[in-house]
Amino acid sequence: MKATLLSNLASGTTGTVESIDLDARLSGRFAALGIHDGASVRLVRRALFGCPLHLRVGGSEVAIRRTEARRISIRTAR
Repeated sequence: MKATLLSNLASGTTGTVESIDLDARLSGRFAALGIHDGASVRLVRRALFGCPLHLRVGGSEVAIRRTEARRISIRTAR
């Protein structure tokens, strides 16, 4: 398995959250959305110009900024 940043994933790629390097407030908000260590995340698509990123997390879909995605490490099967 290979580690990369969420911001670097190609559309359609699924991975597991390895670590999140955000302040406590944002980490808590992301955890409430289902984005936490060990969660499965799929990058559905990127908006024009690469931001925001549209993610599928469990049964939910969320959009996050590229700057926040750069602070989330993902482990993929490649």
